[in-house]
Amino acid sequence: MHAAGNHASSNNPDSLVIGVDVGGSGIRAAAVDQGGRVVGTIHRMDSTDPDPQQVLTAIHQMVEKATPASGTILSVGVGIPAFLRQPGGIVDQSPNLRRLDGWKAGSEIAAALSLPVVVANDADAAAYGEAWQGSEDQGPLVYLGLGTGLGGGIVIDGHILHGAWGMAAELGHLTVFADGAECGCGAVGCVEAYASAVGLLRSFNRATDALSDAEFINRYGDRAGLTAERLYSIAQQGDSNAVAVFALAGRALGIAICQLLHTVNPRVVVIGGQVAGAWPLFEPQMIAAIQRHSSAPLRDGVTIRRAVLAADSGLIGAAGLAWQGLGAA
Repeated sequence: MHAAGNHASSNNPDSLVIGVDVGGSGIRAAAVDQGGRVVGTIHRMDSTDPDPQQVLTAIHQMVEKATPASGTILSVGVGIPAFLRQPGGIVDQSPNLRRLDGWKAGSEIAAALSLPVVVANDADAAAYGEAWQGSEDQGPLVYLGLGTGLGGGIVIDGHILHGAWGMAAELGHLTVFADGAECGCGAVGCVEAYASAVGLLRSFNRATDALSDAEFINRYGDRAGLTAERLYSIAQQGDSNAVAVFALAGRALGIAICQLLHTVNPRVVVIGGQVAGAWPLFEPQMIAAIQRHSSAPLRDGVTIRRAVLAADSGLIGAAGLAWQGLGAA
């Protein structure tokens, strides 16, 4: 790893930062220049329910791999799916990676890398990426990331809305159904419980609970091996149970977006994450719910779109936050 010395500056064309995106199923990293362009290869390491030491080791290895031979790394930005207490980047709770709870991520990653480190909620990072590189829209931007869970971020005047201690915009835990399904955070009725990979599968399991094991296997295959991607394929084939699950996800998203229109008054709402690939299945119900539950003056003129940076929003955004910390973005 080529760390920054006294000669390095953000104006040096060889100066780079590393963006790291920690997800529920893996960790991705790449070098990113000041213009937001990925330099070299995006590296990935699969992981399932890692502990802090495993994440530290993976980040260190991928920062090494992502550093070009001629590049000088000034800083590292890391997005983590967690309620992060700021400043300091301490994991208060990670609903989908519970072994990270209590991890002093900011200080420990910086010590391991001997570099300046910016640690952010993963959806905050993705929101920043979309505002920084993925959007020509001016004004407040709201991001909803539909992945293993459902993260959210809000960018106002080029800055992440952090709140009192770093936990603003945990949008996946907006209540959309008062007596709804239990969420991984411990509450009930959260939008994440319906419009995330985990939520979609739980909804589908509830919808098919009356089927015997033999009936389920005959129609859908092994229940234990079912993935959100497979569920999307089943819905595309017109299966009523799967179609209804995506429709419910769309309705939940629409209700959550209405709350955001009324509180933030954004110019643009961005939907990202892997589950956003099912856009045709949930978009009609999402738009219908927005039309039904929001006030026209707050709804009219708002752009609702898919993430331009797709799966790279979080990685690019984490790098952007590292550049911002250097005063260069």
